[in-house]
Amino acid sequence: MAAVIFSNGCESAPRLPEMTLVLAAPFEEREPAPSPDGRRLAFLADSDEDRANELWISGSDGADPQRVAFKGALASAPAWRPDGKRLVAAITTPSGAGALVDIDPESGEASPMPAAGVDPAAPSLSRDGKLLTYAARPTAAAEFAIWLASASGEDARIIAPSPERSFWPRFSPDGGSITFFSRRDSAGEEDDVYSYDIASGALARLTQRRGHDFTPAPAPDGKYLAYVTNGGGEPALHVLHLPSMKDCRFSPQGRAFAHPSWSADGELLFATVRSAGRPSDIAVLPFSPRRFQAVCAMAQDSGG
Repeated sequence: MAAVIFSNGCESAPRLPEMTLVLAAPFEEREPAPSPDGRRLAFLADSDEDRANELWISGSDGADPQRVAFKGALASAPAWRPDGKRLVAAITTPSGAGALVDIDPESGEASPMPAAGVDPAAPSLSRDGKLLTYAARPTAAAEFAIWLASASGEDARIIAPSPERSFWPRFSPDGGSITFFSRRDSAGEEDDVYSYDIASGALARLTQRRGHDFTPAPAPDGKYLAYVTNGGGEPALHVLHLPSMKDCRFSPQGRAFAHPSWSADGELLFATVRSAGRPSDIAVLPFSPRRFQAVCAMAQDSGG
């Protein structure tokens, strides 16, 4: 599939990194998950337009997209096992219940996994392959909470408990912390991004603004965090430099972003993007520390 390249499209605004659509089919494509070796991209799609998310895999550049033979409907982005041979996915069963499965992307064969709570979603695996985190409701009437388990799904426990909704957990590169978004400090009104230290149980609030900050993604080097915020209106992709807490918008205007994820080398940011009059597509933006500093400097010069 030919890539489609977009510039910032606004002469008065800082020039942001060029955005390339790596997947732009006439149907919904979203929630990209790059493979550990950087060669493949798993994502959700709705080619049948029946509102059931299918699992697809393409090259990292969007080439040769293929639907995986797995018949279930995915509830959220899958997580690659560290060896790249299988994926952990949250699915919606025919009865409407949620479940976790372990999928072979070549054959579509899926093995059920133990999962605590109700409607498990948004799984993430530690880089060493030993731990699994996901979001699930403790009971059918409760809000989503963050769970930590062994990579097989066993021995699950809730971390950072709160009566308010917490979602989209993601491991840090060293596996020592889990980043997620939650409404825990806003009486359920606004989402912010938090980091939970597994060893100490300490919880740090990383963002705080009006509106919602969501779907965080730690960079492979552990120094940056991508996330989406609608604090300025349209959902925009931001990058936060964790050592300095410098935070800059990284996406062009006029398009809604969601579900950022990093390539294994940290040089590309994949994301769901939606433009007016189109179903959601999958875009990629180049990233480097130098590019981040340049974008932040341009935003500061323009008064952003």
